[in-house]
Amino acid sequence: SLTVELWANITAGGLYEAGIERESGGSSGYGLQVSQTSGIQPYFSVDSGYVCTNGAISTGTWNHLVGVATWTGSTYSLHFFLDGVDQTTGCSSVTSTLTNASVNLTLGGGGGLGALNGVADEPRVSNTARSADWILTEYNNQSSPSTFYTVGPEL
Repeated sequence: SLTVELWANITAGGLYEAGIERESGGSSGYGLQVSQTSGIQPYFSVDSGYVCTNGAISTGTWNHLVGVATWTGSTYSLHFFLDGVDQTTGCSSVTSTLTNASVNLTLGGGGGLGALNGVADEPRVSNTARSADWILTEYNNQSSPSTFYTVGPEL
C-alpha cells in the first residue's frame, strides 16, 4: 500500500503535468498529477488506474493533494483527497499492478510527464495507506495550525 502527498499551488495548467511521480512514460508507477482536460484537475494514478477530483481547482491557491493506494489482495483500491476531503467519486478505475522498482522519484516533473506549472511543497511518500481521518487531521494541522490547537497557561 502507498500514500503520496504534496501541497501544490498551480499557476497554469498544461495537458498533463507531474507534481510528484515515480513513473516511466506515464504507463507504469505512480504519481500525483494535473490535467487540463476539463479545467485544472489534479489526479492520482497507479499504473493504468487513476482517481481524480470531482471538479477543477483554481489557479493561484494552495491545495493539499493526497493519493492513497490500498492493496486488497488482487487489485489496488485508489482514493484521492483534495484539502482533506475524499474525492474518489470524481473519476476512477482500478489497477492490479504497481511496477516502479527501477524508476526514479521526481518532484515537479521530469519523469513520464511534463513539468508542473506552479509550486510544490511538502512532498511525502509513505509505504502505508493513510486513513481519511489521518489525512483530514494533517490537512487541518498544516493549513491553519493556529486554529488546529490551543496553548493554555503554564500550570
